[in-house]
Amino acid sequence: MGLPKIGLLYLACCLAGYVEGQVPDNVDPCVSYREFDGTHRSSTYQSAPGDTLLCDNAILTGWYRFNAREGGMMSENCVPPYHCGTQVPIWMSGTHPTTEEIVDREVCMNYGVPGDCCSAKMLIKVKKCTNIGGPYYVYFLHPTTGCSMAYCMDTRNAAGPDQTSSRHVEKYGSLCYQLSSSQKDHHNSGQDCAAMGGGLALIKNTDTQSAVAGHIIRNNNEVSHWIGVKAPVSPFLYDDWEAVQDPQLWAPNQPPTFCVFMDSSANYKFTVGRCSEQHPFVCQSDIAGCQQDVCLNGGTCTSCFGETYKMCNCLPGYTGDRCETNIDECASSPCLNGGTCSDGDNSYTCQCVTGYDGNNCEHDIDLCDPNPCPFDWICFENVGGGLHCDIPGTRHEMDQTAFVCSASSCPVGLKCHSVTGGPGIYSCVP
Repeated sequence: MGLPKIGLLYLACCLAGYVEGQVPDNVDPCVSYREFDGTHRSSTYQSAPGDTLLCDNAILTGWYRFNAREGGMMSENCVPPYHCGTQVPIWMSGTHPTTEEIVDREVCMNYGVPGDCCSAKMLIKVKKCTNIGGPYYVYFLHPTTGCSMAYCMDTRNAAGPDQTSSRHVEKYGSLCYQLSSSQKDHHNSGQDCAAMGGGLALIKNTDTQSAVAGHIIRNNNEVSHWIGVKAPVSPFLYDDWEAVQDPQLWAPNQPPTFCVFMDSSANYKFTVGRCSEQHPFVCQSDIAGCQQDVCLNGGTCTSCFGETYKMCNCLPGYTGDRCETNIDECASSPCLNGGTCSDGDNSYTCQCVTGYDGNNCEHDIDLCDPNPCPFDWICFENVGGGLHCDIPGTRHEMDQTAFVCSASSCPVGLKCHSVTGGPGIYSCVP
């Protein structure tokens, strides 16, 4: 299959349009973006014969985020052809920004030319986001010029090598809970949660309160957090019980409105504060099925926060974020007495050496019962396996000379071995 060509005229055209302001100034790209999903975009995934290759020629120009559970960052290193689920992988030439400013970066297209990982380039923009769900990166991208070409994601994520962007997301009951990484007033906290596909957490019983406080907040930052509770709007009354009606009577920002946070100084019980105070906050989201199933080996896919986070319930015998790892039931060495273990799906089998049986080769078989020796010769079990056949001292010489040891002289799995000491004496050994 021939590789697609890209023209310099196209690049000049697209970059010119890009420079003239295709990024709206009034849109926060950390909140308004589209998402790339799927394990095939990983730089470590190599397309197999018959795969439908990814092609980004139909994407809309705009901001994109790589799914955090799959990696979360565009690749910064050369990606070989036929990786990332495509023929021509696109990777970023340069490093990701460490601050929140929008920066320009070049992306390279690898056509497979020997010694050239960057056969053509385009300009993109990158921004680091540290709001709720962060840190993560978003990218201002253009559609590709042909097929099959696609943007590649790395196996790392913006939270660092030992963390994930979803480190503050926990499942409890039928809901997901997520902590913010910033402090905001109650109103803006709720807006951030809504932008993620959820809302401020509704803590309606002590069990939920204990779970959110004990398993989520305390495991992360141990500070107070806004939740989805606020005081009703009630009028102020004169002494004659008439309501104060004229708003011009009030000083600026008065009267205050009150909202509720889980107070770290009160064992995360509810405390009322001014809604204008700055606190971290807890968001919640319903758990739903996945529009795009990313689970392998029969795992069940569920998602929350608008499919930003996906979870897999693996079938027995599999593990990993995507149920990609077959659990090795032989890792614990269950087969005894020299047995050989063969791993299966949520199972294992033991091939026992001669002289042992049982699921784990735990039973020692008496190889001399029944006696396998010819002419009722005496059978002795050998230390370490096998048996030994010996002629009784009272037997006639003809018994010794009439028998020749052969493969059929021994039980299955043992070999005949003549022993010095007489023409009819032999052993059966493994």
